[in-house]
Amino acid sequence: MVEEALQVLLKAEADAEQLVADAKAKSHEIIKKAERSAQEEMDVSIADGKSKASDVAAEYDSKARAEREEVKAVTAGRIAEDEKFASANKAIALKKAMERIVRANGHR
Repeated sequence: MVEEALQVLLKAEADAEQLVADAKAKSHEIIKKAERSAQEEMDVSIADGKSKASDVAAEYDSKARAEREEVKAVTAGRIAEDEKFASANKAIALKKAMERIVRANGHR
């Protein structure tokens, strides 16, 4: 009877050790699965973030191009106005210079 009780205790101990080993293995498997899932979620989030950043960058680039073109147009208009003004001033300056020369030399 003592021997049977000892055998039952040994079997119970072996079963308990097997249960602990199975639980550790299952726990390890669950942890690995959770880590893979978390990594997949991070990868998806990173890809989504990169996509959104690319979209925002493209939008700002488009706006910057439009603003550059607008500035170029305004600048070209101002340059044309300044050239007209300079041309008119040049004509006036030449006319005055001619008048001075004529006055200095007298009418001939």
